[in-house]
Amino acid sequence: MEKDKNITVYRTFDNKPLPGWQFHAAPPKRAWMDEYIHMYRCLPMTIANQNGWVIECPCDIQAVWFGSQDRRSMHFWVDPEYNSVMNSENHWVKCHFVGGVITFEFDFIIRTPPGVNLLVRGAPNFFVNGAVPLEGVVETDWLNYSFTMNWRVTEPNKIIYFKKGDPICFLQPIPHNYAEKFDFNIDFLNNNPELAEKFHAYHASRANFSESKKAGKHNEDWQRHYFNGTDVKSGIKMGTDSHAIKLNIKEPASQNLIAEEQFTKPTHTDVVPNLKVVK
Repeated sequence: MEKDKNITVYRTFDNKPLPGWQFHAAPPKRAWMDEYIHMYRCLPMTIANQNGWVIECPCDIQAVWFGSQDRRSMHFWVDPEYNSVMNSENHWVKCHFVGGVITFEFDFIIRTPPGVNLLVRGAPNFFVNGAVPLEGVVETDWLNYSFTMNWRVTEPNKIIYFKKGDPICFLQPIPHNYAEKFDFNIDFLNNNPELAEKFHAYHASRANFSESKKAGKHNEDWQRHYFNGTDVKSGIKMGTDSHAIKLNIKEPASQNLIAEEQFTKPTHTDVVPNLKVVK
């Protein structure tokens, strides 16, 4: 592989394994979408789902925010068996900035090729009840230290759950300051006759499709124009070199992580009085 196409994760401690961080090519599926299977017809969503890499939560975590801006108003419960395997106190999930913000602190450095940043965010179309991911663009082509992943709790006095294996961070490479390269214009559609003709053809096709189904002329649920990358009017394949229905994101070559059998999931349940539980 060419050197300028490498994204490399460097462990910062030679004699200490990562705290169970698993890196994986992001999957196209989401549990909630499996319950509404028709959601996978939305190709932009499934492409977004897999357009990068995920960092998975190493064990079950519970967090609660008691409402103050003081960092001490955040409390955490981390699988004690996991921490015993790590032979250390919990130092990697904390309230680092301000009350109501959960911080995952990583003990690794990521380097990207020159001119490539990382959009560090929550996994697209993945949700944690009671918390939302914060996003940041990190210049990882020169950074010589790590960064954090942060989630904002949306309501106090609720238990927030991160399950082992949940994607707590999503890494998406983007060109440096890419948006600056564009001019943003607003115009009337009629000033682009070719596009206007295709737009009206699309709407006519949609209306005819719906009416024909109501009349029992077909039993199709969707037309698949976007999914197949075809022009509505001509039926010709568009963007044949660039249209994608799936991505082939490479898995990390090596991870050198804690073996799964070294710790088990907790069997206890922490009970916090007078809290609404969000699951």
